[in-house]
Amino acid sequence: MAAIQAIYAHHVLHGLATFEEIPPSTQELATRRAAVLALGLPYLTAERDGKVTGYCYATAYRPRSAYRFTIEDSIYVAPDAARQGTGSTLLRELIIRCERGPWRQMLAVIGNSANEGSIALHRRPVRSAAMICEPDPENGSKTTSPAAVCLRIGRAKISIGF
Repeated sequence: MAAIQAIYAHHVLHGLATFEEIPPSTQELATRRAAVLALGLPYLTAERDGKVTGYCYATAYRPRSAYRFTIEDSIYVAPDAARQGTGSTLLRELIIRCERGPWRQMLAVIGNSANEGSIALHRRPVRSAAMICEPDPENGSKTTSPAAVCLRIGRAKISIGF
């Protein structure tokens, strides 16, 4: 868990994807991991030459019954492993494992609509994906507000992005 905590701490301190301001402890991350696994959802790590280069997991999207088949993915890659296929490999395996369960939609809430790496990663799966970024009324550019990508998984026939 120490390697996972180091990766996550980097993203907390240098990005917007986590929605956190202070990196959680290794113990807190272990507690979060146990909660994911207790729900029967996957929590995966990627390694290269014995070193953890990234990790991902899926969580329930919302507690209401209508969302019971919707999950949210989270993927974090070590800074020195970025753009080397780690994120793609993790997302591909996460989708495969989630398709074995009852879930039919996987959402990625991207903490910053300018996070081109995460947006590109989530556009790659073979399944349909959609994303909407609202224009900034002040200057016509894309906002840096959260964006969402929705991936069809399993037997789903539709895909919704918002």
